[in-house]
Amino acid sequence: MSRIRRHLTFASGGVKASLKLHCPSGLRRASDICFEDSVRSGDLTDALKTCADVGRRLPSASELALVFEHLAAAQDAQWVSVPYLDHNGDRVHPLWDRTRRR
Repeated sequence: MSRIRRHLTFASGGVKASLKLHCPSGLRRASDICFEDSVRSGDLTDALKTCADVGRRLPSASELALVFEHLAAAQDAQWVSVPYLDHNGDRVHPLWDRTRRR
């Protein structure tokens, strides 16, 4: 057992709770990230500006995939921090959720 884990085993409930991820108001938790679950319309520039205006950022593709896994229903396409280009490399695309749910 690691030294840190051994100390956490004996830590009080208050200490353990303070070490857990707490999301700000209006955000939900998916594993170790916080996300906003309201979907907005607009292009990539709109998405970047909207996030920046409230001190947030677009998720990475892997973060958005994790959020999709934590939501109960299929999701619409959403922008990520590094958008995908089409096969010609000249048009950006948002990330799509798969249609099947476990």
